[in-house]
Amino acid sequence: MKFKEIFGSVIVVVGTISTAIGASPLYFIKTNLREDLSLWGNVLQAGGECLTS
Repeated sequence: MKFKEIFGSVIVVVGTISTAIGASPLYFIKTNLREDLSLWGNVLQAGGECLTS
């Protein structure tokens, strides 16, 4: 049971970082990539939250 909670928390952290990178106005990252990072970051956050609950 602990492994699932820890793994879910790690997935949430990775998703949060991906979303933050996607939401930042970094001009050397293309717009399509930033949008994809935001989307996948949100997906990872949701999946990780499901694992932790």
